[in-house]
Amino acid sequence: MRTGRWSLGQWSVSLSHRDEVLAGEGVEDDWLVLYTEERSTGDNRTEVAHLYGLQSGRYAVRLTFIVPGRPSMELSLMEGVVYQGEALLL
Repeated sequence: MRTGRWSLGQWSVSLSHRDEVLAGEGVEDDWLVLYTEERSTGDNRTEVAHLYGLQSGRYAVRLTFIVPGRPSMELSLMEGVVYQGEALLL
């Protein structure tokens, strides 16, 4: 099982609001990755991971935006793997 803290859900928040978002209340759980998909628009990619909280029974969507030439600090999630962590549901 892997651990971490993620922002989960569909949201559009500017980087100037990142601290406010990360300060929100999270849901600690074991998150099962149900499936993942990748979408492309031009050179930009979006990774979409659909998750299920094993204790909370909540569903979540994690979006990761990948832009060429910019480093990505996000971990790509693998289908069928359970990640233990706190999810910020927006």
